[in-house]
Amino acid sequence: LDVIQEIKKTISQRLGYDKMTKCQELAIPPSLEGNDVLVKAKTGTGKTLGFLIPAINRLQTTTSRQDRHGVTSILIISPTRELASQIHTEAKQLLTYLPHLSLQCCFGGTSVKKDLNAFRRLNFPDILVGTPGRINDLLQNHGLQDAMGGLQCFILDEADHLLDMGFRPDLDRMLRMLPPKNTRQTLLFSATMPQDIMKMSNFALRNDFLHIDTVGKEDQDTHKRIPQFVTVHPYEQHFSQLMHAIEEGKQVKDYKIIVFFVTARLTQLNA
Repeated sequence: LDVIQEIKKTISQRLGYDKMTKCQELAIPPSLEGNDVLVKAKTGTGKTLGFLIPAINRLQTTTSRQDRHGVTSILIISPTRELASQIHTEAKQLLTYLPHLSLQCCFGGTSVKKDLNAFRRLNFPDILVGTPGRINDLLQNHGLQDAMGGLQCFILDEADHLLDMGFRPDLDRMLRMLPPKNTRQTLLFSATMPQDIMKMSNFALRNDFLHIDTVGKEDQDTHKRIPQFVTVHPYEQHFSQLMHAIEEGKQVKDYKIIVFFVTARLTQLNA
């Protein structure tokens, strides 16, 4: 890849990678050339590095420290706080040899004062990762919109999940508060390509954006490749049947089990 040595050093020495995934191989080169891209890529295919590498490389190679003062150059939006935190962790690793670039993660359910204190300390971060509601609040009410005047790269991750979770109005409002699409690069990643994604891409991306499919038409959706079973039990049997299901699952080598409940209190009770 035609990227700076600090990024190459991190990839090889810190992350231990020597080959790209298919997603990275198809998405990174055109992104490095400055194109807007709409990428179809499933979770677990290395897509986070697929958008972080070109975005950070562009930031480091096209702006001086003085130009970055008081400006947020990269904005990354994800549908959940968990995914935002994961992106933040991976970005932090990628910045190992670029310690002068600042990074911040913001999402709902936490104190907005903490976010604002970090804004003041960093004079706005170079790279900001967040969820739609909190980012819109910061844009509209806390001065972030002014810092977006020099936005270089806007990234939407898991775009189909953003729409599934009802964030389309938030995204429309966000895009109206950001600089025009012809003044920035936009990278949009989605595991599926429903019609709503295509409509949003026409709104968010420049007209000459590239459509990159790293999945292929023959590939089945994840849920179609995983066996699914359902059983219905009386309420008083839930505890015993849950234990039975967990013990059964633990017989599988290298098992991983996720149990979902309807409330936090019920989760604590079962734990």
